[in-house]
Amino acid sequence: MTKIKKIVAIITTFAFLFTAAGPAMSATIDELQAQIADLLALITSLTTQLSALQGGGTGTVTGCMISSFDRSLKTGMSGDDVKCLQIVLNTDSATQVASTGVGSPGNETSYFGSLTTAAVVKFQEKYASEVLATYGLTSGTGYVGTTTKAKLNSLLGSGAGAGIGTGEVGTAAIVSLAVDTPVAAQTARAAQDVIFTKVKFSAGASAYTVSTIVVKRGGVAADTDIAAIKLYDGATQLGSTQALNTTTHKASFSGLNWTIPAYSVKYLTIKGSIGSMSIATVGNSIKLGIYAATDITASVTPSGTFPIWSNAMTIAGITVGELFVTRRSSPAGTTILSGSVDQEIACWNFNA
Repeated sequence: MTKIKKIVAIITTFAFLFTAAGPAMSATIDELQAQIADLLALITSLTTQLSALQGGGTGTVTGCMISSFDRSLKTGMSGDDVKCLQIVLNTDSATQVASTGVGSPGNETSYFGSLTTAAVVKFQEKYASEVLATYGLTSGTGYVGTTTKAKLNSLLGSGAGAGIGTGEVGTAAIVSLAVDTPVAAQTARAAQDVIFTKVKFSAGASAYTVSTIVVKRGGVAADTDIAAIKLYDGATQLGSTQALNTTTHKASFSGLNWTIPAYSVKYLTIKGSIGSMSIATVGNSIKLGIYAATDITASVTPSGTFPIWSNAMTIAGITVGELFVTRRSSPAGTTILSGSVDQEIACWNFNA
């Protein structure tokens, strides 16, 4: 970039000297000025290309040591990505970390402090339709999560979505088993909302909407071992609770209208409730997952390696009991004697 600036300065100097040389060289000067104009146009084009190759995106983001934001960020964290975050925020006066001193343009740090948090809030509120609307929010949180990373990456010009690995960029829809899906474990009979599977839904350049997901039961088990199945996006349940079809061993969730924004990732959590002590079979190992790509109906056809199974959850020889609490009849008399101790006021029966 420095060499290009020097070239521009030299050419400009020559243009001035030739112009000052006088009318006697007017024809030659005209030709030189035309060539200079062509060179300046070429330099402008090369400058733009160089900026893109350096990860400059629009040309206003330079100096970052990373090519994309891959992890979520919050107050108290440190790293090159935090410094890049401050650099991106400082490219806009409306979202600057600071105007002078620590955190100001040219003085960015790798620490995520209170000034950075406040700047992230301003950034999120400026791009609320892309960052906050997905969660139904109108005020920024200061936490750099999925949608905030996606917007930052678009400004950084990396072309990579938040949490999307190499090979997924530009692909409309990829479905895979999440790395933090639960490990194989034991579960009790009558246990409610046991987390079986976490499935990662990634989006590339285009958002897509999932309308139907079909969950299948696998493993060495019976359909009656599962009393109910639920789908969640974080703490939000998707669709209604479903039971397994004993013919297909599947539960279908339709009418979901679940959207995966562009350059972002969402996680589907599959939960199952275990059958009661009289129904669930001790020792059976249950798996829940998405058996085939055709079990997902979306605005685009998803890709991935199917089936996507959970680890086995083995039914243990224990059960989750129930406790029934009833109020016993009130004690005889309604008068409370002043100064008396250990007077019976109310009582309950507890039955397991």
